[in-house]
Amino acid sequence: MKVIWCVVILITISLILNNLIICGWADVEEFIYDSKGRRDPFIPLLGKGAEFLFIEETVESVAGIYLTGVVYDPIGQSFATINGEVVVENDLVGAFKLKEIREGKVVLQKDNEEFVVNLIEEAQDVE
Repeated sequence: MKVIWCVVILITISLILNNLIICGWADVEEFIYDSKGRRDPFIPLLGKGAEFLFIEETVESVAGIYLTGVVYDPIGQSFATINGEVVVENDLVGAFKLKEIREGKVVLQKDNEEFVVNLIEEAQDVE
């Protein structure tokens, strides 16, 4: 019973203090954020009513696939980085299904045809 009364008293005090602050009776210092010329992280990037726009790039040919990383695990917990996304076996990469991850390469499948994409060894300029 004492616990219930303590909770009731705390809630009452909280409401009274909140009303004092809202009505301006309590002296509360206003905080002003100094962004130092950078974007204010507390202001949303999108205005009211705005919606996110997701554009998913669809890869239709093997020429548009860049394998930049492979973490190979013979037990089957392998990962690959294709076009900047981390993928696992059976994931879709554009119009292709990632059939298998091997050491330094992946096997993609599209319309029952398999394509082997090798790991990019050196940085390449992409124009």
